Amino acid sequence: MLTGIQPELDRHQLSELNVDLLSAVLRGADMLVSGDDRLANINHLLAEIGAVTQVSRVWVFQVLALSDSDILQDYVFEWANEKKYAQIRLPHFNHFSSSLAHPEYRELIESRQRGEYQSVITDQLPSSWLKRYLTQQRILSMLTIPIIVDNKWWGTLGFDDCEREQRWSESDVTLLRATGHLIASTVLKNELFSKQRQIEIIKDNTHCSTWQVDVQRGICWCSSEIIGDSAASSIRDSRTYTSRHWLRRIHPQYRRAFFSRVRHFLSPAGNELKMDLQVKRDNGEYTWVEITTNNDPKNKPQGVVAGVMWDISQRKAEEQALMRQAATDPLTQLYNRRQFASDLARFGEQARYRHQPLSLLIIDIDHFKRINDNYGHIVGDHVLEAFASLLETHLPLHSNIYRIGGEEFACLLANTDQKAAQHYAAQLCEAVYDQHSILDYSPAIRVSVSIGCAELDAAQLDAKHLYQHADDALYNAKLSGRNRVVSYA
Repeated sequence: MLTGIQPELDRHQLSELNVDLLSAVLRGADMLVSGDDRLANINHLLAEIGAVTQVSRVWVFQVLALSDSDILQDYVFEWANEKKYAQIRLPHFNHFSSSLAHPEYRELIESRQRGEYQSVITDQLPSSWLKRYLTQQRILSMLTIPIIVDNKWWGTLGFDDCEREQRWSESDVTLLRATGHLIASTVLKNELFSKQRQIEIIKDNTHCSTWQVDVQRGICWCSSEIIGDSAASSIRDSRTYTSRHWLRRIHPQYRRAFFSRVRHFLSPAGNELKMDLQVKRDNGEYTWVEITTNNDPKNKPQGVVAGVMWDISQRKAEEQALMRQAATDPLTQLYNRRQFASDLARFGEQARYRHQPLSLLIIDIDHFKRINDNYGHIVGDHVLEAFASLLETHLPLHSNIYRIGGEEFACLLANTDQKAAQHYAAQLCEAVYDQHSILDYSPAIRVSVSIGCAELDAAQLDAKHLYQHADDALYNAKLSGRNRVVSYA
């Protein structure tokens, strides 16, 4: 029995390569590359090789499982030059298990695991298990070539001749090992496409993209499911960007933070990269995504970060809706008291930091209780809704308007001093009173308002004093007759 890894051919042997066999290998390779069903085309490759070599049968076994005690294989491809030599559909070759208890068979399997071919003439074998097996199968000669996929023994390519003793030259073995490599490449590509299909199924149900940043090369890669402008985008439709071009895809608010977190993740202290940001789609619109990465330490020295980009636009829309609901008065759709307290503190800090004025109006509907008492709470609610519309109409566009109590409202005016704020308040007070009826249907109800006005004093410690001063001014407006504006002095 001849065995080995790969014959080394000299120049003379190379010149004597079987041209017909080489042509068959090339034709088979062309079918594997260009055909749609790559695995089915393996049978065409076997047919090309079998016709040229004139063996009885060309076959492929796939290793399904291998343990210390046995091996499970399947007969997956075959070409036979006559029907009587076909074995692929025989029951004992369907997911068949073989024991490794016999030392000779175990040695044969170990040789194939090492990537070694075996060429045998049955009659020349010593009395052994293998000779008995080949004789039982009426095989006069056999050549087996291991198929190595991803550095592992995937299966075996075999050539059985039941009519003659085929002696394979080293050049023949070289070409037939190339056939094994073609099959291995096809199997690997098929496994890759299978995994891609599995990922696409997952992505269809989760809507996510894969991404990678190579910091050293300045290259970013992203599949197009989220950023693409087509519903048919898939994992195979990938985009490659320079760092600068990818940066332009990220919303300006998040650009610095993204690359800062990438650098931190690549540092020895970094163990996770997870953040929400907005990226630009092909149609020019920004969408919300969450980026996550796997903590693979072997990629860190190469400056590579890879992960998944999840589409969270629906989640963000729901979060924003909940935030609006939490910050909005359900009757008037103005901001509520909780949002007012938050904005008052935030606007106060900004005003002091920017050295800009900040004014506050507190507005109260005069004698509102009488409306509820005389017309009922439903009409009272309609008055409040109509009054909220008046506020949005007659106060300046940069106003932030709130309902902070039953019939009490507030208006924060950023970068507005007390004199300008008092002017806006006076216009509002006059416009409300000039309405013959606040409602555009019966009953006709005329209302007036009292307004307290104050400006944030730079000497004040916090914005709470601004609210207290505006509230004191409102109290004085009511005390002095209502339907008027009073500024805090």
